[in-house]
Amino acid sequence: MKLLLCLLGLLIVASVAIPNHEWETFKRTFDKTYTPGEEIYRLSVFEDNYKFIQKHNAEFAKGLHTHTVGINKFADFTNAEFVSFFNSNLGANITRGSTYLKPSNFQAPTEVDWRKEGYVTPVKNQVQCHSGWAFSAIGSLEGQHFKKFNKLISLSEQQLIDCSNGYGNNGCEGGIIDNSFRYIIANGGIASEANYPYNAENGKCKFDASLVAATVNDYIDVMSYSEDLLNDVATVGPISASMDATHASFMLYHTGVYHERSCNSTVSGLDHAVLVVGYGEDSDSSEPYWLVKNSWGTAWGMEGYFKITRKDNMCGIATLASYPLV
Repeated sequence: MKLLLCLLGLLIVASVAIPNHEWETFKRTFDKTYTPGEEIYRLSVFEDNYKFIQKHNAEFAKGLHTHTVGINKFADFTNAEFVSFFNSNLGANITRGSTYLKPSNFQAPTEVDWRKEGYVTPVKNQVQCHSGWAFSAIGSLEGQHFKKFNKLISLSEQQLIDCSNGYGNNGCEGGIIDNSFRYIIANGGIASEANYPYNAENGKCKFDASLVAATVNDYIDVMSYSEDLLNDVATVGPISASMDATHASFMLYHTGVYHERSCNSTVSGLDHAVLVVGYGEDSDSSEPYWLVKNSWGTAWGMEGYFKITRKDNMCGIATLASYPLV
């Protein structure tokens, strides 16, 4: 009996053991290099994440989840490291924009994807700077500028990081989407990415008024209801939103409709800003979803995008949504 139990124990260990090629492939794919001592630690973290992925995806195969997870560039980070590197508490807006008014006699279409209409620039990468708020604000402004002028211009997140501290933002230590719109209004505009490129660190403000590429006249705060967000995404274009992105299931998200039972939807739980570019219903799970652009590069998620369920204001995605008026 003891021999049988020992054999079973060895089989269980073997079932979660990581083939060496997985680690080597990960390092090559994401250009990871370590000192010998650091590699021992990073490998142990990778093993923990690998086991989490195996367990989650086995549950997905049984119908217990609507999204999969997988090895990505964050697979050698602990969840605590990931949160400290990429997320920050966004806080509540000190001031409020104009109030959202629901369109009268409007029936939202069943599916929207503003990428197909030319409203969305390619996925960007904030790197290890808490600047998701800037990418989110810029993304919605890029969409509204395109809507008005039929010209898609990649605008400058770095200008917001360097220049909007006087409006309550803190550069690579975090910021608030609406404060970004307030700054652009008061400043008279924002430069293009080409003229004020991103460098993922706090810097001295180098704004040149002669290089303004887009302006903002006002901004709208969407009410904290998924129906209002749906109507705005359908009629306006890409919408800035905030969410709770602290979970390993999001750090390692791969495909499908994201759902996390532990997510926090209150203002205090929001720590990352993203851009809602559409919505629909997933063909595999029949789950209604938001289509969302992230700012972690194309090597994360679905080439930089993810789907998140529209049910129950998951992870607070509709709690602090807003967009600029151009």
